[in-house]
Amino acid sequence: MKFNYDYATHQWVLSIMVGFFLSKVITTLAKHISNRENTTFYLPYYLQMLMAFIYFIYVWYGYSPTISLAGEGQRIVFLLMIIGDLIPVLFFQLVLADEEDLQKEIVDLETVYFRNIKVWPALAIVYFIVTGINEYLLQDVMPDSIMIINSSSFGKLVFRIVIPVSVYLITIFWKNERWHTYTAVLMCLTFGSLIFGY
Repeated sequence: MKFNYDYATHQWVLSIMVGFFLSKVITTLAKHISNRENTTFYLPYYLQMLMAFIYFIYVWYGYSPTISLAGEGQRIVFLLMIIGDLIPVLFFQLVLADEEDLQKEIVDLETVYFRNIKVWPALAIVYFIVTGINEYLLQDVMPDSIMIINSSSFGKLVFRIVIPVSVYLITIFWKNERWHTYTAVLMCLTFGSLIFGY
């Protein structure tokens, strides 16, 4: 059996994943708004929702097309890229309220946010390690503008992985609202700046 490690094949799979997830984000947000009187406000939760939109715009229009084309025909790189695309979908699924939460009389978003606090930051750590390795392997063909940090040296690769991993490790063990707010803002700014080319 021949596997097609090409962008065209991956793009339609990614389109289904992104479409499915963004529809969930929009539906969840709409339910929060319509049921706002019975929904407790929690800023880090809504910032994660904003980050979901920003991240998937970044992935769909910039990162995935670039890294997919650069990694065509390279099995390990392409498989790592697929894993890197799947992790954020699972990440945000664990962060956002599910159908059971939305059916409750009172939706406590802080409880929803911290329910899987040991799991989704760990997924973020795996994501940054996987994408950092991929960027390092493809550094000769990847444009700097699409990379979270130019990984042209091993030192920069370590920097690219160590900082976000450290941030999310602290997130697992420290339930401080201010820290979680700053972390979400930092990630929104990171991916947002890449979209606008800064």
